[in-house]
Amino acid sequence: MDEQPKVLDLEKDIISESPGQGIWSKTFLKSKGMNAVVMRLEAGEELTEHTSKYEAVIHALKGKAVITLEEEEVKAEAGTWIHMPAKTAHSVTAEEDFIMLLYIVK
Repeated sequence: MDEQPKVLDLEKDIISESPGQGIWSKTFLKSKGMNAVVMRLEAGEELTEHTSKYEAVIHALKGKAVITLEEEEVKAEAGTWIHMPAKTAHSVTAEEDFIMLLYIVK
């Protein structure tokens, strides 16, 4: 568990490690109450529908994607912020290379 203050330059310290193809993710924080993950999906890639037992937040950083929440489709682009209660069925389809932050609240 990571319980010390942490400061990162996400682009320099995390995203620059991305291989630039396919689906890539890196968990950069694990604490008692939250995990923080940066994810990159290449254009055309998809995270198929799934659920989580935890509530979560998606914050789009770059690119464009369609995020399906239950039956609703959301066009996500840089700045889009989405809260998902626990057990929300969701999927992500990248229309362009897409980078997002995923916060999983435990």
